[in-house]
Amino acid sequence: TIGAYDKNVMGSGEWDDSVGGRKTWNAEVECFYDPDDTTGHGGVAIGDEGLGDFFPEGDTTGNERRHGTCRVEERTVTASEDGLVELSLKFKGMGPLNDAAVV
Repeated sequence: TIGAYDKNVMGSGEWDDSVGGRKTWNAEVECFYDPDDTTGHGGVAIGDEGLGDFFPEGDTTGNERRHGTCRVEERTVTASEDGLVELSLKFKGMGPLNDAAVV
């Protein structure tokens, strides 16, 4: 997302004018929770910072990949209807979100 700053001055007409402001991005990941996975998503804690690597189309070569430095803002563990435990992670970007292709 990008914020906007009002650029209007008195007498400038009937249309609003603005310039782009600060940029921000967020990401959310839903997965199954594995408490034994201490080096993957099971070991992620609120406040952790690092490089987020996101594959919205899967990790096959040529698919979309997004990556950037981020902080874990929320971590929720819940039991689902089928008995599997689910994990939800919400991230806040700390700089640009880069687009690339999976290699």
